[in-house]
Amino acid sequence: MQTNTTLAFTGEHFLPEISGNIELEHMHRYIYALAYAKGKTILDLGSGEGYGTGLLASHAAFITGVDIAEDAVAHARRKYQLPNLEFRLGSCSKIPLPDGTIDLVVSFETIEHHDEHEQMLAEIKRVLKPDGMVIISSPDKAIYTDKPNYHNRFHVKELYREEFEALFHTRFKNVVSLGQKMMFGSGIIPDGEGTQTAFTSVDLGGTTSRPGLVEAMYNLIMASDATLPAAPSSFLNVGIDTSENVKTWKATVAQRDGDIQYLQGKLAEQSAQIAEYLHHLDRINAWGWFRLGLFLDRLIRAPLRLFGHQRTSVIADERSSSIASTNTESDNLGKSLTKFATEAATPAVAGELLSYQPKVSLSAHEPGHASANSKFISSKSQIALLDASTAKVAIIIHAYYLDVFKAIIKSLGDVDVRHKIFITTVLSNAAGVNSVLECTKFDYEIFVYENRGRDVLPFLSVLNNIDLDSYPFILKLHTKKSPHREDGDKWCRDMCSCLGRPEQLDWILRQMCAAANIGLVGPQDHVISMGMYYGENRKNVNWLASRMGIENIDPNHDRFIAGTMFVARSAALKPILALGLRPDEFEPELSQLDGTMAHAVERALAYSAMSAGFEIASVARDGAARREALRASSNVNYGFADPTPMDPEGGTKKFSFKNLIRLVTGAGSK
Repeated sequence: MQTNTTLAFTGEHFLPEISGNIELEHMHRYIYALAYAKGKTILDLGSGEGYGTGLLASHAAFITGVDIAEDAVAHARRKYQLPNLEFRLGSCSKIPLPDGTIDLVVSFETIEHHDEHEQMLAEIKRVLKPDGMVIISSPDKAIYTDKPNYHNRFHVKELYREEFEALFHTRFKNVVSLGQKMMFGSGIIPDGEGTQTAFTSVDLGGTTSRPGLVEAMYNLIMASDATLPAAPSSFLNVGIDTSENVKTWKATVAQRDGDIQYLQGKLAEQSAQIAEYLHHLDRINAWGWFRLGLFLDRLIRAPLRLFGHQRTSVIADERSSSIASTNTESDNLGKSLTKFATEAATPAVAGELLSYQPKVSLSAHEPGHASANSKFISSKSQIALLDASTAKVAIIIHAYYLDVFKAIIKSLGDVDVRHKIFITTVLSNAAGVNSVLECTKFDYEIFVYENRGRDVLPFLSVLNNIDLDSYPFILKLHTKKSPHREDGDKWCRDMCSCLGRPEQLDWILRQMCAAANIGLVGPQDHVISMGMYYGENRKNVNWLASRMGIENIDPNHDRFIAGTMFVARSAALKPILALGLRPDEFEPELSQLDGTMAHAVERALAYSAMSAGFEIASVARDGAARREALRASSNVNYGFADPTPMDPEGGTKKFSFKNLIRLVTGAGSK
């Protein structure tokens, strides 16, 4: 019987939930061993998650799985419960079984995880019956490590093929060598004269061949003092469509098809709008409204400059189908749009981390005064000062795009090893993420989630699974691409350059430890107006803020960190974690541009910090910081998103010809 349980994927143990080449390699070894398991008493040495032990139990008289990891043994005992199966805690150098009791020992990808090889083989010989047999595998160091210049941080002592074979030839009378590698499936082929022949070249001058496999990734040994059974070739045929290369290309093509479809839709919308404006212009000219026609002609041409990347103030509908108008078109137009006018920004102040606290209510705006319905407000004097040189940071990265993830890990470079990295990703990316991290010095954990809630839902889930008291600070990054924008990659690079470099992180920590009132730090120019980006998110943001004790919000004054990349005090995030948001409260992923629960939480994180008594700050790329202005002017030219402001009635402001006339003439205004 199997119970529904999971084991955290760290990269040291294979998990059956992981797909790709690693799945085929691990499963094939156990499938191959099934031929020798029927009616036998078996030891699975290094049983890990327990999936292979459970498979062999279907043929064995009795099987024991032994592993040195307590969590793996506990997990396997819960998940795999059969009358002829047990799991024990033990090591390769001290197997917890009596002498001469085992018919078959299997140990796959275990011997390279320690350096007690002599003791391990002595223990295997001790527990084997006189006619018992061992099947064991280990990666060939020449092919697995040397050739690709790759290092697996979990491997302690790898062996070359000759070293691996020598261990067994000195201890067993009969030894058969085999090799395994991926070939759009997985092949296990005996190695030696008279076996499968591998041709490595064919030309007019003749052929080159060798017995067995060429450059097998893994070496396998079958050894016994008794006569060994035949070792036939084996091939796990799964077809080329399941190869990782084909899957990657299919995903890339699907992504590009989606981008093309989206862009075609946007082009159709823009064409329809232009046709509508030209139609109305023709009607106005036909009626003889010459003066108004000249004015509207100038106004209508302004949106077309949006394609030339002009700096504009934008009034957008909820799908970002925006029409822009410059604030220099005419004095009359400027007067009609005064509600969107801006004041000059506060100058930068070098060397300081200066902050802004949203104006929510009097009690939250004045330090030391908590609102009656807020549980998290605290004064600056109540917040303990921390030592930046010892404070630990939980670096939480959502890795959806592997190429961007590699760049982020590279930029972290020499970040202090006291910090720990927590990765969230989707199942199809787990193996790729692990392959990037296992070559680094970082202490890390990988969490696999459904593709739901973008980077936000996985972030909240991880925060609920780690000890925040051990990590007073959080650095949140994610592999933002925003494929609907031409500058999507630049958006991510711009934010990461402010937060993700070691010297930047150290500088921010020093500033936050010196200023106990700072709860959230966002990248320069990405702390933006709530009101200008509030439209479709109004209902959800208000609901979240209210539940955190924030009742009287002012979206025209309040700010949030766009793009959800920031450094935070753990305490500043506790109010939103206390809401206990469920996965089913986040919409399924449909490439939405706005209006989802994830977009609402992005904005509500500012109110979480407010509810806990903290303020928001911005940090410049070079380590100098500036005060985030208390005016809309700092956000009018935000280059990475189209605004969705609120109209006076509280709804999303949509651009239409009727509204244009009202703005210009003042007709119908209250």
